Amino acid sequence: MAALAGQWKEKEWNFRLALPSMLSSLLLLPVAAGRPFLFYDSLMYHIGLPWQALNDGSFLPHPENFHSIFPPLFQCISLLPLSIGQDRVPALIHLLSFVAAGAAISGVSQEIGSSKWAADLAAFTLPLLPPLALVPALPSPEGWAILGIIIGLSLSFLPGHSVGVAGLFFGIAISARLQSIPWSFIGLAIILIRQRPQVRSFGSLIGGLVIGSHPWWLKNGLLLRQPFAPFGWRHCEGISKFFIDVGSPIYQDVGWISMVHTALANLVPHLSYLGPLLLAALLAAVQGRRKGYWVLALAVVGGIAAWQFTSLGMARYLAPSLPALLVLVAASSGLNQIGKVAAGLALCCASVISLVFSLSELRRVDAFAIVAGSQKPFERSGFVNSPAAAFASARSLPASARVLFIGETRGYSFPRRFIVPTAYDRPLIADPIERASSAAEVREWLIQKGFTHLLVNWGELRRLSVGYPVLPWRSEAGLKKWNDLLLQLSPPVISENRVAIFAVRGDFH
Repeated sequence: MAALAGQWKEKEWNFRLALPSMLSSLLLLPVAAGRPFLFYDSLMYHIGLPWQALNDGSFLPHPENFHSIFPPLFQCISLLPLSIGQDRVPALIHLLSFVAAGAAISGVSQEIGSSKWAADLAAFTLPLLPPLALVPALPSPEGWAILGIIIGLSLSFLPGHSVGVAGLFFGIAISARLQSIPWSFIGLAIILIRQRPQVRSFGSLIGGLVIGSHPWWLKNGLLLRQPFAPFGWRHCEGISKFFIDVGSPIYQDVGWISMVHTALANLVPHLSYLGPLLLAALLAAVQGRRKGYWVLALAVVGGIAAWQFTSLGMARYLAPSLPALLVLVAASSGLNQIGKVAAGLALCCASVISLVFSLSELRRVDAFAIVAGSQKPFERSGFVNSPAAAFASARSLPASARVLFIGETRGYSFPRRFIVPTAYDRPLIADPIERASSAAEVREWLIQKGFTHLLVNWGELRRLSVGYPVLPWRSEAGLKKWNDLLLQLSPPVISENRVAIFAVRGDFH
């Protein structure tokens, strides 16, 4: 509510600040109002993990699922609507977080000197930014991370506000996305520069950060005994592949020159809208140095640098750096005539490009067909090897069924209890297959572990086997035992669209 008001002092709430971002968000409403089958990551863990918790009837540790160690804020938010069958609500709530973030951008921009029109234009642009590419309308945590960052940044930059509350919002951002961690350090640096807090205030900042981020570290501590996972996590065979996929150089043997070259090459596609914004921001930093705008400029540079180091392969992870950039550009409109012209040109350019890009994406996915329930948009969007038909048929399985997934990484909407590894995790059955002397011994292991069925998505298993540790065998001998096991379990009780479900026990057909 404070973000929607866009006010950080004791003033009357002004919901008008939310109107620009609400207007642009309405363009994405057809996607947000559709069924959540457009975003692969959401089906794996943003709503897949809370769905699994509802099936389990409890929050259970799932060390076999690499995604289960990530910050769970959005998963917790999604639990209630999913529990009452409202699977379209999480995306609508996520879209609302961008409305709130836009209100925050408009509010803080005007408070530091922006013209009203520039602040509104900056807020309007946020939900449509090209790196996000419809993400505001999907079940995802990006909006909550951006919202926490922009509020924390505002409180850090504006003197006279509680640094503890700033730390709280940076912590909330971390509990949504680990990519927010660099922003907590950026916010700390801004507070030290702008407010020079006393030791007591510094303690409240750290306390707020700890409290705000507690859904992440407390959940991991209680369930997995490693509060700060994935840092130090050693239970995922494909963790190096994960960091390669997101573009982090942590597990890549690349030199600094190569890394900088790659970073610059990855920025080129964004220069159409980012270039004018950066030039206007540079002008604002120079002309508004007495107001401390150079501090915001350094924050933007730090955020973009953090993106390049941690997750260069994911364009949407650039988005948390853009609200500060939009605020800085909007603020330049209140400096002088040159700043007004520069802000107007940059924001108009960014908003038009963002609007055109978002409209083309809406057309690509056929947004209104999504609302109508058509499957064609999902097929065109790359929703590969869909398990939906098999999941629907799985309602015929006994209520006490517990299913082990092989190849399939998307657990959302499966109607019975299940265990699902990610593409980065070796299937639970892989080691028992290698250790066992026969397929019968593997079957006995499945029964002892409480599994009643085995689900195999052959299409996904084949697709992901190139580069990912998804195969349930490690050797030729293991492959033979795997094939023998399937012969023992055949025929499958359900077979739909190259997805087969086998009964492990005869009394569970």
